[in-house]
Amino acid sequence: MPEENRINVKVLGYNTAGEMIELQKGGDRFVCLADDPNKNGFSVSCYTTDLEPFMERGRVLQKQNKTFKEIFETREKEAKGWHLKNA
Repeated sequence: MPEENRINVKVLGYNTAGEMIELQKGGDRFVCLADDPNKNGFSVSCYTTDLEPFMERGRVLQKQNKTFKEIFETREKEAKGWHLKNA
């Protein structure tokens, strides 16, 4: 990520209980996800704040023990129906 885009980035990560928490406040343009130490391998990602409602919806559905397919289909339907919007 270019240095000018690193300013005021919201960073989400995990506490010792495995719950997602905000590690750094921000989020004018980008949200970054830290690696989940409870999963095999290493994975980090960043996305524009416009995608946060979509990503948050996925996290909510995951907490409800929905399958990958159920999460995909639900978010796709809601995104196409404009139910996922920035607050």
